Amino acid sequence: MQKQLKHLGKRLSTIVNLSTTRTLNNKKIYVPIINGVKVGVSGEKWMSELLGELFQFADGVFYDVGANLGQTLAKVSTLDASRQYVGFEPNPSCLFYLQRLISSNLWNQAMIVPVGLSNMDGIVELSGSSDTDGGSTIIKDLRSIPQGRMTKFVPVFRYEAICGCLPKDKAAIIKIDVEGAELEVIETMSPLIDRDQPIIIMEILPTRSEDEHRAIRNEKLLSALRSLKYMPYRICKTSNDTYAGITRIDNIGGFTDPTLKDHIFVPLERTEALECVLTIASTRTA
Repeated sequence: MQKQLKHLGKRLSTIVNLSTTRTLNNKKIYVPIINGVKVGVSGEKWMSELLGELFQFADGVFYDVGANLGQTLAKVSTLDASRQYVGFEPNPSCLFYLQRLISSNLWNQAMIVPVGLSNMDGIVELSGSSDTDGGSTIIKDLRSIPQGRMTKFVPVFRYEAICGCLPKDKAAIIKIDVEGAELEVIETMSPLIDRDQPIIIMEILPTRSEDEHRAIRNEKLLSALRSLKYMPYRICKTSNDTYAGITRIDNIGGFTDPTLKDHIFVPLERTEALECVLTIASTRTA
């Protein structure tokens, strides 16, 4: 009987839209549950701690490229309720959830742009293991996706094609989590990056020895960032996923441990000032 009730509860959670409350960064937030989908706010503890330090240093708009279900949106909004937030998300299932999350919490400083950013305008295929999978990608053959994968067509645009709809204020921080499409995002946002010199937080997938294509893309990505006069750092974490500081690195992608995938890129002229604000990890890695 208990097993049947548990099964019934799971079934109901997929057809009944509910809401629950959670505490994040000492603030109460409302977390919608829509068709069994809800944003996880307890993960990436290091991000809240890093943003807490960065917000003391960088004033301006927070750009979130690859907003998914609002994991970063929730952190930004609870740390600094007045900071403008612009999220880019092409997945229609995630878009619906994001709008509900924003309206439920009255995060009026947040706006969602319903497209992906790329170096071309068009419709592309997005593939993932589930309808709202945070690991979904528009890069073909990036990784093996299980049989029965979810695919859908989504819009992508160049930054210059849509910048007229975006805030005119200075960009302070750009977070990029686009599962292999980082190069295209940097290429299209380069005018904004060159103008405002924002801090860039980016997830970069590891370069495996057998994956020459990914290695070449990571080399091009690092070259593009260096041409924009940026210094790469790795975000270090503890075994409990808390923030342990940043450390300078010489290359990106050259690792196999997935906990090393998160990076921060800083304009060369701001590295000294930033290192006075951010926690510096005790050891430097390659």
